[in-house]
Amino acid sequence: MVEIFLTKKRREFIANRFGDVGNAVLIALVIGEFVSSEQFNFLRFSVGLGIAIAFYAFGAIIIPKE
Repeated sequence: MVEIFLTKKRREFIANRFGDVGNAVLIALVIGEFVSSEQFNFLRFSVGLGIAIAFYAFGAIIIPKE
């Protein structure tokens, strides 16, 4: 379905942007967890990590497999 509407270059561009968002989420997560004065919150850390992995996975799925 995605292949009908997007060219190969456009899919690569979108996949790269999802990777960039995943990197930004991980950086914010690390800075927020270890600079924060609160105790380490495993739930917040695991949810943030899950969001970052979801962005990476969606970016990997949308890349053409040629």
